[in-house]
Amino acid sequence: MKCIVCKNGECHPGHTSKMFDKQGNITIFKNVPALICDNCGAKFFDDDISKMLLQKVREIRKNGSELEVINLQAA
Repeated sequence: MKCIVCKNGECHPGHTSKMFDKQGNITIFKNVPALICDNCGAKFFDDDISKMLLQKVREIRKNGSELEVINLQAA
């Protein structure tokens, strides 16, 4: 897939980290599947991954955690 950000690179499957910071509650996900541009480094997540990340962030916030680091490869 051609990168929609830089218009020059090609996006390839890979893994990356994603951080959410909402009102002081920080959640970091490691080894998140994504498409990554080989030119500009832009990262794109598919709908299922995005929904899963947001659902986990909501659950973590409800539990009152201020900092969570989750390695998806180990989960």
